[in-house]
Amino acid sequence: MSLSGSLNTPRSLAESAGARQPPPARPVDDTGLVDKCATIGHMNAVKILLVTAALILIGMVAWWLIKMLFGAVFYLIVGALVVGGGWYLYNKVRGTDPWRVRR
Repeated sequence: MSLSGSLNTPRSLAESAGARQPPPARPVDDTGLVDKCATIGHMNAVKILLVTAALILIGMVAWWLIKMLFGAVFYLIVGALVVGGGWYLYNKVRGTDPWRVRR
């Protein structure tokens, strides 16, 4: 006595609806197991490329900021030297000692 004909199992419903479609083709190794390493390796390579690109971009922005900061400090120092030198020369031409305070 077979029960498969009298029960509505998912398999009997699928067979009555039509032929089953085969699963999509995936890489299979010699043991018959799906090669998941190819997919994992590909995702790791993409992540490595994205991280590398992000590090390069962050490094470029940091280098630009450091150059700008040191450039601003350099111009401030040069400007202070020029103003100080001008003040010193002005007082020397006037004939006064710039370091002496008059009372």
